[in-house]
Amino acid sequence: MKRLPPCFLLLILFFCGNLHAIDRFDIYTTRSLNSSGTQYYADKNYIEAINKFRAAYKINPHDFQTKVNLINAYIGQSIKEKNKGNYVLAEQTLREALEIEDNIPEIRMLLASIYFDRGDLMSARGELEIARLTAPDNPAITSFLGEIYFQEGDLEKALSLWTEVHKKEPYNENLTKKISRVKIEYETQKKFLQKKSHPFVVKYDPQYEKLAGSVLAILNEAYRDVGEELRYFPMSEVITLVYSEEEFKQATGAEGLIASMYDGKIRVKASQKLDNALYLKEIIYHEYTHVLIRYITKDNCPFWLNEGLAQVLSNRPLMVDLSSLTTLELESEFFHLNNMETFNGMRKSVEYDIDLNESIKIAYLKSLFATRYLISVYGMDACMEMLYMLKVTPVKDALKKAAGITIDELDQKIVDKTSTVKEQLLERLNKEKNNDTEPENDNN
Repeated sequence: MKRLPPCFLLLILFFCGNLHAIDRFDIYTTRSLNSSGTQYYADKNYIEAINKFRAAYKINPHDFQTKVNLINAYIGQSIKEKNKGNYVLAEQTLREALEIEDNIPEIRMLLASIYFDRGDLMSARGELEIARLTAPDNPAITSFLGEIYFQEGDLEKALSLWTEVHKKEPYNENLTKKISRVKIEYETQKKFLQKKSHPFVVKYDPQYEKLAGSVLAILNEAYRDVGEELRYFPMSEVITLVYSEEEFKQATGAEGLIASMYDGKIRVKASQKLDNALYLKEIIYHEYTHVLIRYITKDNCPFWLNEGLAQVLSNRPLMVDLSSLTTLELESEFFHLNNMETFNGMRKSVEYDIDLNESIKIAYLKSLFATRYLISVYGMDACMEMLYMLKVTPVKDALKKAAGITIDELDQKIVDKTSTVKEQLLERLNKEKNNDTEPENDNN
């Protein structure tokens, strides 16, 4: 066997030594980048963390810890963008994470939540269905998917998924209530027919076919009119249900004077009052305003602004009587705007005992006064700015940024407005009373 020349052996040793040195350098660099990235991640500086982890991943894409670090940084940045309302950036960030590893169900679930907040139920459902393939026993994914089907009106599928979760979580009281409610609604809707005109689906008891047609026509008008005012046009289907009085009570638990409501679906109670075309238009515009506000604010709009805008955009007149104004004046603390971010409608005390219908009437009056004041003084643009900020900003901060006024200052304006309106009403009533009692002139 021929021996290699000494110079050739030296060359081999030189190159092998350098290759070994490069490997060791890469390992050191990867560790250093991961260490820096971990510190940035701990400080919630996810962009810099991504830069460090991505550089390490480029050097060694097969290192497990580097992949985990990079994916976690992408998720952290996506959540940060989502919480700021930057849904496009949040989605793009997660898509980059999926390029590294596409079978992580938590990423799919987070993507679904982004689509859900944007009102894109179809895309949300698609991501959750993919997540279920990887994690079929994950109750959070299954429950979320059930909610999507419920919002889309597929009660049978929603019931099936929620029942599956309930078997694993029999102690979940909220889920128990959901299942009970959906079972009742499912039985009611079995006989329902439907009319469609994208994005609207109107489901109705067959005896109310004419009313359902009128509702669909008005919804199409509201899509244009209310959509232009609020600058929002939904991508997903908007479901409206037309019930008999008894069906409405079973589905919602509401009775009495309530003619319609929105709780994720528009629900309308058929009655003779709806034969009045103007009244029907008012309640449909009112409820459709709630639909858009829910999407715009991620269901984070205070009661007073939500109901105030619904009244303004539906042009629905509110009867202002002396009794309501007096109660609103005397109970100004209870009906303070701070107490009306949410509102349960009840008020009882030693001096006053206001029933549900009266409380709601007064709350609507306060809401209308507050919203009209905002629009008249600061303009609809300020209202819209506040509305779009609410998806990521507390009510007080959104109001201050949009209109430059605090919630207490706005409330005081409405207290003053209430007193002024009451005085004007009293003056008018006194004039009418004097006119009625004034004796006729005797010309004989």
